[in-house]
Amino acid sequence: MTTPSEHLPAHLPPRGWYPDPSDPTRERHWSGQAWTQRVRRRTEAVPLPVHHRVEPSAVQKAHPVAPRTGPAPSPEAPRPAPTGLLPGPGSGQGRPPASPTVPLAGWWRRAVAAAIDYLIESAMLAVALMLVARDFVDRLSVAYGDWFGQAFSTLRAGRTDLPELPDQLLTQLSWLSTLIAVVTLVYAVVFLGAWGATPGQRLLGLRVIPLPEGSETVSGKLRQVDGAQAAGRVGWRRAVWRGLIWSILLSGSYFTVLLVFSALMPLWQSRRQTVPDLLAQTIVVRHR
Repeated sequence: MTTPSEHLPAHLPPRGWYPDPSDPTRERHWSGQAWTQRVRRRTEAVPLPVHHRVEPSAVQKAHPVAPRTGPAPSPEAPRPAPTGLLPGPGSGQGRPPASPTVPLAGWWRRAVAAAIDYLIESAMLAVALMLVARDFVDRLSVAYGDWFGQAFSTLRAGRTDLPELPDQLLTQLSWLSTLIAVVTLVYAVVFLGAWGATPGQRLLGLRVIPLPEGSETVSGKLRQVDGAQAAGRVGWRRAVWRGLIWSILLSGSYFTVLLVFSALMPLWQSRRQTVPDLLAQTIVVRHR
């Protein structure tokens, strides 16, 4: 039976700075066992000063070494990239990933976070209506109760020709849809712009970030081929744009099909983006 250490190369490259596999203009620090997150600009080779050169000793004269080809090594020059097998996850040959990865948010996490946000928004809207528009709530309740009573009586009589919604109720429902859209917009913009996540997303360990340039998706994780870290908030401009799209999708029955399609998109979309994510160039990631 073999142990994991038996699969590692006998001689690993020494600890130091090497050319970054993900960016030829930088160097990445090698710990002696794996790549680290420390990077720096790639330095040019500096020739060895003359006063540092020494004459060969008697032993060296008696046992000469074959001359090296190519330029003389320098203490400040970057070492060549390590060759051979380097221990690290995610590769059949043991080489570590060239750049860090960020896990994308799963559909279930996003769905639960959206449900929590919906409950919070509904509570905020209900409190606001009770405080500033109590008459509107009373009229809406009466009109909807009358229509529901007529519809229930029709069904009990064995008929299926339900009564049409009265114009007054349709007008009130239209105003209610507009209020829901406004609350959704303010809710999304304030929390995304200030926190980078809504309260529901924060509870589920999610964040909304700008889609990094030069990134690709590998096994449900976002890999940034340019080596940049997925950090920073989504910003107010993207927060407004993303919240505006969501509020439009929630504003009426005309967008119901598109709303459902957008909510299900993370199940098959490679970056697990919804329609607002695609248009606002954002993604939702897990940070814990």
